[in-house]
Amino acid sequence: MIRRLPSSTTVTCKRCKTVHLNVPVEYDEDGPYAELDTEMCSEDGCMKELCPSCQQFVCDFCQLTFCTEHKVLDGGLEVCSECARQSVDEGAEELAEAREAEAVELAASRRIPSFDEVLAMAQEVVR
Repeated sequence: MIRRLPSSTTVTCKRCKTVHLNVPVEYDEDGPYAELDTEMCSEDGCMKELCPSCQQFVCDFCQLTFCTEHKVLDGGLEVCSECARQSVDEGAEELAEAREAEAVELAASRRIPSFDEVLAMAQEVVR
């Protein structure tokens, strides 16, 4: 009797405990094994393997996959902590530039005209 080797098996995700059915069994010199298709969380230093059922998100800015522990909501967008940091930095730069432009404009509007400028304005009024 010929014993048939299994072509698929059931595997449980270590993180989310989801049971995955019909995971292909592969064979090598060490014997049979079955692996889930997983993706590592893209956050630096985070070593979590994410199966398709694990809670995760794709950053709306960089398009990388992260576990939900690194999700930041930014105006309705789901972004990773690094993109959120960059967004805050860019926003701070834009605010600083706007304030500087406003200060220059205000200073220009408060400038005291020179004697020649006052004389020219007076002559305009007389005409």
